[in-house]
Amino acid sequence: MFLVITTFLVFFQYNQQNQTNIASAQADSLAKKLVDAAEEVYYLGKPSRNTVQVYMPSNVAVVNITSKELNIRIKTIGGISDVEQSSKVPLNGSISPTAGTKYIELTAADNYVCIVEQGGSC
Repeated sequence: MFLVITTFLVFFQYNQQNQTNIASAQADSLAKKLVDAAEEVYYLGKPSRNTVQVYMPSNVAVVNITSKELNIRIKTIGGISDVEQSSKVPLNGSISPTAGTKYIELTAADNYVCIVEQGGSC
C-alpha cells in the first residue's frame, strides 16, 4: 500500500511539473511571436497592421505590456513564474489572460505598436 501511495505522489508531482513546463513553453512562444510581429509592424510604419493567432495557456494570471517588454505571469504549483520578452520597439496595449485561441491585432502608431485583442483599441 505504501508503494502505491508513493508511486501516485511521484506521478502527481511529475504531472504537475510537466504541465507547468508546457504552459511556460506556450507562454514563451506566444510572447516571442507577438514581439516579433510588433517589431515587423513598427518598422513597416504607420498604418501597418497585422493580426496574429495565438494560444493563451490556461494558467496565465496576467499579461503586462510595458514600454519595451511583454510579460506573462503564470500560476505554478510553486507560485508565480514570469515569462518576459524584450522588444526593440515601444509597445502599448492589453491582452486578457483568458485561456484559449485569440486573435491579436498589432497596429503601428506614430511612436509605438498597439497590441490588443481583435476588436480592441489602445
